[in-house]
Amino acid sequence: MSINGFGDDPPRICIVDDDEPFISLVEEILGEALGAEVACHFLELPSSPEDIEECEPELVIVDLRIGGGWSDQPVGVAFVEAMRARPGLAEVPIIVCTGDIRSLEEHGDALRALPDVYALRKPFGIEELEGLAARLIERRRSRGT
Repeated sequence: MSINGFGDDPPRICIVDDDEPFISLVEEILGEALGAEVACHFLELPSSPEDIEECEPELVIVDLRIGGGWSDQPVGVAFVEAMRARPGLAEVPIIVCTGDIRSLEEHGDALRALPDVYALRKPFGIEELEGLAARLIERRRSRGT
């Protein structure tokens, strides 16, 4: 499948980031490149992964250092681990974004241990986001999950 879209079946994406302009930018980039729609977005961590599960996303993009504070460890890592524990989110690919390189290096092993979790360092290139999102959605659809 080409990067120019998914035809009549637009991918559903959930974005969890405390930077509203970032959410708008990602929505615009992936909307134009993939025909994706943002099924839901959160400016802080939702109260539980079930809130994301209700959106039925095919891809989740989450900020590693987002506010919300329901865990003692970096909340993005804890929340990604909690999403993986939910049956409805266990196979949904996740892109973790951060400009905090130190946290990414510190928690990279924990993230790499989780299936279908990928990291992007902010700032990243538009083509990098488009390509990764397209590959992850395409792979998820090819598995039929």
